[in-house]
Amino acid sequence: MGRAGLTPLSLAQVGRQLGEPAEPCRAGFTSERFTFVVPRAQLLRGQILGQVRFEDCTRWKLGLYDADDADFRVLVNGTVLMRHHTQLHGQGKTFTVDAWDSTGKKFSAIPTTINTVALPEAASDHQAEVLMFPQARPGLQRQKRDWVIPPIRVPENERGPFPKKLVQLFSHAVSENGKPVEEPMEIIITVTDQNDNKPQFTQELFRGSVLEGALPGTSVMQVTATDADDAIETYNGVIAYSILNQEPKEPHPQMFTIHRATGAISVIASGLDREVMREYTLTLQAADLDGEGLTTTASAVIEIADTNDNAPVFDPKTYTVAVPENEAGREVQRLIVTDTDEVNTAAWQAVYTIVRGNEGGFFTITTDRKTNEGILRTAKSDDPVSGDWAGNATCTKSNFMPNSPNGD
Repeated sequence: MGRAGLTPLSLAQVGRQLGEPAEPCRAGFTSERFTFVVPRAQLLRGQILGQVRFEDCTRWKLGLYDADDADFRVLVNGTVLMRHHTQLHGQGKTFTVDAWDSTGKKFSAIPTTINTVALPEAASDHQAEVLMFPQARPGLQRQKRDWVIPPIRVPENERGPFPKKLVQLFSHAVSENGKPVEEPMEIIITVTDQNDNKPQFTQELFRGSVLEGALPGTSVMQVTATDADDAIETYNGVIAYSILNQEPKEPHPQMFTIHRATGAISVIASGLDREVMREYTLTLQAADLDGEGLTTTASAVIEIADTNDNAPVFDPKTYTVAVPENEAGREVQRLIVTDTDEVNTAAWQAVYTIVRGNEGGFFTITTDRKTNEGILRTAKSDDPVSGDWAGNATCTKSNFMPNSPNGD
């Protein structure tokens, strides 16, 4: 089998013989060079390549790293991942990673990213390297020896041929009398995530509402999308939201905005008027890789809720009627008003009042709750007037809040 399936493996021997002086800790990278083998030449944003290891001789296991190539990013635990989409060419790509110890001293290491296609095939009769422990010395000795094996990463959905060799380890440890003394070793194989799942909105159609006249910044609704890919160690499952289109586009083509990370939709421009536009339809997009990867769409319908922002208007404003005398409770006239607020709501319901000409209390006026008309009736059976009578009535509404020139 060629080297295409091999994952770089670092082995470390832990322990020292009793009586030997302890070596002082030396800060620095565990190796001057690190090699990251990837299965394909195209590197995606957020893809994890491997890990560099740095010892600063303190208990603090996290460090400050800096890569001199803007295509790469190094996390505080030494994990190296892609900052941008990159295409490998030739023998791969080499860059420098810097780190600092607790005294501020700078150290550097050189990682190289290699595509497995570019690796030469190893000879079929290649002899695996045998690692030997130091020979025993006279005197008291501490026989314990352990291999420390770092995690091995394997991309999901990797192409064959299979079986694919990941790592081959030959370990042999016995005591002076020939008995095995090596403890079982734990080898961790981590399947690294590939961006192979599109985001999915939890609904194809979202519905929300907001009051007309709402000010910019008013919250409207929340939309949500999910992604089965990893959003912890990579950007594969990190979703960014956006609005692709708004219909209708009046009075402004961008009446709403959406929070890029949370999916919260809010008002961004003034001018929402139910009497002009009763609802808006937004085309929403969710994209993984923090907005640069796979995408999906959904719709959001926002209803503009009515407020009491239009005054009623008498139509007509003058009536002439004949009233028979000595007949109480008789309907004299129905007064009609027009109101552009939503019908059969509190904003539409009218309240009528006689403001002049009824000082004797000969008439009453009430509201027909179905038609919103004012009903004028006689209140007394006595002869209210001799000859002609003139009066004035008004029509009002509770919670009237004019917010446009249409409010009379």
